[in-house]
Amino acid sequence: MATRPGAEWRMQTPRLVLRPVEIGDAVGWHAIRAASPMQGQLGGLDAVRKAVSEMAGTLPGSRPGWHQFMIVDRDAVRGGSVIGDIGVNFGGEGDGHLGPMQAEIGFEMHPAWRKKGLAAEAVGRLVEHLLGPFGLHRLVAITDARNLDAQKLLDRLGFLREAHYVESYRDGAVWRDEYGYAKRARR
Repeated sequence: MATRPGAEWRMQTPRLVLRPVEIGDAVGWHAIRAASPMQGQLGGLDAVRKAVSEMAGTLPGSRPGWHQFMIVDRDAVRGGSVIGDIGVNFGGEGDGHLGPMQAEIGFEMHPAWRKKGLAAEAVGRLVEHLLGPFGLHRLVAITDARNLDAQKLLDRLGFLREAHYVESYRDGAVWRDEYGYAKRARR
């Protein structure tokens, strides 16, 4: 049986399935990000649909830029229930803070699915794949300084806090701080 393109990007954990974004994921992805108080960057549903249409069907890592992975509860796989997402920005030549063999990750879980260890399970599995079989040298993550849950998750997964960016992004009328984390492959 032939392996379909991108099959190596579909991963499982004991409770979850991680898979590249598909055309039908726009509404679920928008709902997840809209429910988060620290995720205003996606814009409206039309912007999400456009982003999904640009990413869907593109093999992750085949070009520089962002690619989304959907986190699906294994018990809800038949219904396609998306409960979270992980974005990966694959670096490339001339990509400011990301060079070749590096990527940035960002993640979000729908509030109803938080505090169950699912984000650590999903992010940990994708990090393992990116730094292992996929062969990246380094992953970075930038988190809002107020997002203690994300910081704890990154600490638990072995990321090191490397930076404190003071008033580095604007959230409405307020400038917010961020922390920069990184994890390297150990070869």
